[in-house]
This record gives sequence, structure tokens and C-alpha cells, in this order.
Amino acid sequence: MEPLEVFSGEDGIWQDFERTQEAGAFGAQWAAFSRASVFPTLAAELDGGPGDPRGPDFLQRMEAEMAKRLATAPVRMKIPLAKRVLVKQAD
Repeated sequence: MEPLEVFSGEDGIWQDFERTQEAGAFGAQWAAFSRASVFPTLAAELDGGPGDPRGPDFLQRMEAEMAKRLATAPVRMKIPLAKRVLVKQAD
């Protein structure tokens, strides 16, 4: 393995906000991204697991509240990323 490279990712949603100054769009875009990438993991921890019937409502409420809060006070997000390169060595 090559050394781990840690770096900051670009916040494209923030860049759009700086250009448009549309706080509602900023909040909605981050909330939609979070719903797709993070919220399912949270919903899976409901008592009924991934199939809990409260899951869809939970996801909807989380997205709506996050969008509202971020629209109220937009901030640039820190996006830490890492890259690991695996190298196959010949025997």
C-alpha cells in the first residue's frame, strides 16, 4: 500500500451559493445529498432496522429540517477525503 493521502474536497454546493446567493437552494442541495449518502445509515438504526415502517417519514423529516437549518445560515462545508493506492507486487 502506498501512503494514505488526506485532502480537502471542494464544496461545489457552496460555490453555487456564492454565485447565486440562493440560501434555499443551498440548504436543499446539501439536504438531498445527505439524504442519499448518510441518512439511510441513520434510518437503519431505528428499532425495526432498515425495514422499519417509520424509515420513510424519518428520512423526509431529516431532509426537510436540514434544508431549513442550512438555508437559515449557509456555511462552507469541510469535506475531508482520503486516497489509498494499492499496488500489486509480483511474487
